[in-house]
Amino acid sequence: MSISFDRAADIYDATRGFPAGVEALAAQTIASAGGLRGGERLLEIGVGTGRIALPLAAHVRQYVGVDISTSMMRRLQEKDGAGRVRLAQADATRLPFAADRFHAVVAVHVFHLIPGWRAVLEELRRVLLPAGCLIHCWNHNDQVIDIEATLKAALGDEHGRADAVGARGTTFLEEAGWRAGDEQICAFTRLQKPVEIVDNMRQRVWSRTWRLSDAALAAAAAALQTALQEKFADLHAPVEVPTSFHAKAFYPPGAAA
Repeated sequence: MSISFDRAADIYDATRGFPAGVEALAAQTIASAGGLRGGERLLEIGVGTGRIALPLAAHVRQYVGVDISTSMMRRLQEKDGAGRVRLAQADATRLPFAADRFHAVVAVHVFHLIPGWRAVLEELRRVLLPAGCLIHCWNHNDQVIDIEATLKAALGDEHGRADAVGARGTTFLEEAGWRAGDEQICAFTRLQKPVEIVDNMRQRVWSRTWRLSDAALAAAAAALQTALQEKFADLHAPVEVPTSFHAKAFYPPGAAA
């Protein structure tokens, strides 16, 4: 079962949003990677609160978004005064659309949340037009500390994920036969207080924390706080974190080169 973000709807934009002004740059990055020219029908899986959809909708003729979380999509509707994004509640493993429907599909930080991601790829292949592409997007952060290593040391096996796709970058797509196309990158800097990393863990802001026991959560938060205190004298002083947003086109198996 895909992971629903109903519980995060009220805090999502505040904890996952781009710095001011970067949304438009991210949208242009996606449009460039997918060769979008304004006349396309585009589908976004895991559309959420619209942090990608709302700025990107201006680059296409029709924008359709699906999500399993009605609470997240309700937030999008509250912001979408012009009604630019058409929405449907659906799991990406079972899309409610006819075959050969979309010129492109956008997926941003989604596949690691879907254990059945292979079924998603089959659905995307079905709904894409013959020349259509998947635009796969992700962030790369120069982290304040090595969060992955810290959590692995603190939690051991409990840190592991049910599906390893999140740790495999884009290789899972190529392993599944999808051909890599153009990649575009938008670089920016964000400010973060080190203490926010600990607070986000304790408050279960990250989806990875939702399955942790209270004891494991406390151990993880303590480990992060110790690692941060070893590096920073003041955990409340903001630090600059170089970040990049990546958008890369992928074409289904058998698509013409």
